[in-house]
This record gives sequence, C-alpha cells and structure tokens, in this order.
Amino acid sequence: MTIPNKYFCDGITPYQLDLFSAFDKLINGKVRRPHFFDLEWHRRARKTTGVINLQIKEACRVPNSKYVYIAPTQVMARNIIWDDPNMLRAYLPDKSEMGWRMNEQRMLITFANSSMYKIGGSDEPDSLRGIDAIGVACDEWSLCKENVWTEIFRPIITGPLPPNLDKYDVFRWAIFCYTPKGINHATQQFDRACCLGDGGTLPDCGPAEKMLDRWYVSRLDGELSGILNKEELELMKQEVPRAFYDQEIKCSRVTSEEMTFITSEMIYNLNLYRSQLTKHPSGLEREKRLIVSIDPAWGGDVCKIGGLCNYEVVIEKDIRDKLRNIEVVGAAKVVAQELGTKNFIVDCVNDNGVAELLDQDEAGYNVQFFNSSRSPSIKEDTVDSLKFANLRAQAYHYTSDLIRKYEAGSIKNTELRRQLPIASKYKTNSSGKLLILPKLKIKEELGCSPDDADMYVMGCWGTQFIEEVGIHNSMSEMPVHYDYEPLNASRLSGHYDYDPLNARML
Repeated sequence: MTIPNKYFCDGITPYQLDLFSAFDKLINGKVRRPHFFDLEWHRRARKTTGVINLQIKEACRVPNSKYVYIAPTQVMARNIIWDDPNMLRAYLPDKSEMGWRMNEQRMLITFANSSMYKIGGSDEPDSLRGIDAIGVACDEWSLCKENVWTEIFRPIITGPLPPNLDKYDVFRWAIFCYTPKGINHATQQFDRACCLGDGGTLPDCGPAEKMLDRWYVSRLDGELSGILNKEELELMKQEVPRAFYDQEIKCSRVTSEEMTFITSEMIYNLNLYRSQLTKHPSGLEREKRLIVSIDPAWGGDVCKIGGLCNYEVVIEKDIRDKLRNIEVVGAAKVVAQELGTKNFIVDCVNDNGVAELLDQDEAGYNVQFFNSSRSPSIKEDTVDSLKFANLRAQAYHYTSDLIRKYEAGSIKNTELRRQLPIASKYKTNSSGKLLILPKLKIKEELGCSPDDADMYVMGCWGTQFIEEVGIHNSMSEMPVHYDYEPLNASRLSGHYDYDPLNARML
C-alpha cells in the first residue's frame, strides 16, 4: 500500500521525514513501551499534516487499533482537519488499497481493517473517555486543556496493549505539536523533554541533541527551516508586531509583557523622525485629513474629545463630569469648528446617543459609528496569519502600523504616550485570533481607564475613511470653513459602519 499517499509524500519536508524515521525505528526495534514526541514548530511548518499522516499510516498498518486527534476545541478540530478539503480527506488512502467510511456527526473514520480514527476537542474531554487509544495527537497543544492529557489519555497510554495486538510491532504513543503561546504547560513539557537545565539546550532547527528517555523533541525556527519564503518573511516582519512575529515564526516564548502593538520605543522613534522632518518644510504634507474623535467614556474616567490632523492630536478637550449626550455634542462641535472639519468618529459600544445626535444634526456632519466589539472590517489584513477577534484589536494594530511606518503625526501628550503601550497589549484567543486585553486588566496596570489611548486609536482608524482637504501648512492659519464639499444626508443613507463594499466612507 502507498500509505502515506503520494500527495503527502511528494511534499514531505526533511523535518517530517525525521519524525517518521524516528517513529519507524521504534517499530523496527519492536519496542513495547510508550513513547512520546514533541514538536515545537513555527507557523505553517506543516506539523498538523505530519501528525495526521502518521496516525493514518499506523491505523492502516495495525488492524483493530484506535487513534485520536485532539484540537483545543471541537470547532477547531472540525475547521482544521475535518472540513478543510486539503487536509484529512486529501491524505486518506485510496479506497482500492484501504477502504474507509466517514461518520460526519461523530467525526470518526473507520477503516476496512476495523481500525478507527477519532477527531475531537479538549473542550469536550468527556466525549473522549473510554477510547483505548494506541496513538494520541494533541494539536495546538499550548491552547489545549492540559487535563485532557493528564486525566484521560496519560493513564491509557500507560496501560498494556490489547492482547489482539501482540502479534504486531506496535507500541502506545503520544505526539504533541504547537507554536508557542507564551510560557505554559506546552513549553514547560518541551523544556523537560530536551533536558533544558540538565545539560540540554533548546534546538534551533531540528531534533534536540539531548532528550529524555523515550522522548523525541524537535523545534523549528521559521527563519532557519527553509520552509517559508524569505521575501514574505521580511514583509511580515514589517507588517506585524515584532513580538507576534518572534512567537509565530521564530518560536520565541514571548511573555505577556512583550505582547503589545505599540511600544515606547516606537513612539520615541516616531517623535524623533517628526522633529527632524519639521526642519525641512518641503517635506510637510500639503493635504490634510481632519477628524474629531469622541470617546464618551460612560464606562471610563473621562470623556475625551480630540481633534486629529493627519493622525496627530492637535486639539484636546476633557470632560470629567458625567454630562448628558447633548452637552458632549456641544463640546465636540466646538472642537470641530476650531479644527475646521465636519468629520466625526464616535465610540458606540455602550451608547449610540452622541453619534446619533451628531448624525441627525442639520449641519450635515459625517459621522462614523465605531463599535469596537464588532467583527473586524471586511478589509482584511494583508498577512494571512494575522487575524483579529474584533474591531478594537484591528484598530490598535492599524495605529501601530502607522506609528511603525512614521505615517502618524507626533505623539506629544505625556499621558497618551504612557497609556498606548499598556492599552495596546494583546493576546490570542482559543481560535488563534488577536484581541486587546480586557479593559479591567488594562485599568489595573494603568491606574485609570485608557480613555486617551482609545480616543487616539479611534481617531486614527476613522482618518483612513475621510477625504483630504487642501489647507495651509500652519495650524494657526487654518481656516474654519471647508474648501471641499462634505457629504451630507442626501448623499449617504444613514450612518455607516465600516463596510467598504456597501458604504462610501468619507
């Protein structure tokens, strides 16, 4: 039989081949004790592909045996390998060589030799109990619930083999594969397995030089493995937070303190660049984008109103009393008049009142309703591996990109400079998407609500959707009237909510 099939064998990497070779040596050595495999590989290193092909191979080789694949959640298991036509279905053997049938509801494959392959998630561990598994695979191990291994499958792997398998060269085994997500049970297990602190070292690219007995451990740095295109890596390095790049590509164990979209160093470099640019007036922009950003902050400390010109806060107003919406609108209109714009963006997470009053005003304001909890904009990021859990995370990343590329204006406000690195801290959820830390956690570290940061980031996000206007270089000479025709209610049907395909956002 040609198992793994030709589709897999034609694209096998040297590191997958090392894994299969290490596994087959144990079979040929006729071992009967449990063995363990740990793969700390960078993103897109084809670790899942290698794991499922190893399990399929063994299920077809050993009759009446059972194998289990575990993802962090049942939904992820279905998305990663069951529903994707280029994963599990693409690697199953030709039915003429080894027949099989699929149970869609149970995510179970039964082969003609009576072996079974079960797909599940660590979020439903009870559904995996009672399976006498010969081989278990924990994919995205750093995101899995640890007890699905310690309480369910570790005791099974420890047990003796079924009597009907005595005549086969077979042993119980478990494989763990993941890209690091900070320091947790996955990295701690890997460090023990490669004897770190006991004469061993973390491998850069390939198997560790020293390993615990009955363990095989391999680690891949994406800049060294040769799997990923170097030009794409350079682009990614420029487009995503450095900590995220180091984690996903270099397999660095990035701590939560390092996971921030906007660093103090980035702000310092931006301000230095802008201060040098002002010495050369010819380099200043002749066209301006103007917007008023309003964070009513009914759940925060301060109602922040900021006037932004080309991604720089040039006018600020704080309202510390809990005023009515109409009073906030009045203050915001004064800022807009000083700035010379009719463009607004308003935080609408808890209350649409301010945005609706401005949107209905007879002055014909152009109002963007910003709901940070909604799904990300249709305008996807150019980096396939970078996905956001909500619009808040996407807006913070967008702002960090402006700062990194020196496209934002100077960040002069001391409190804003203090808030941004903390307010932009992020993590990954169980689906691998990026999201900003909860407000309560940010407030604990800041000692206050990140109202300055939220106002600024929201203003930067909204600026990309408005037209440029030609004005004087000096803000002090800026006219308060428009020299372009702003959109009005007759040209836009209602407010818009960041859908570039369905609304013209100006």
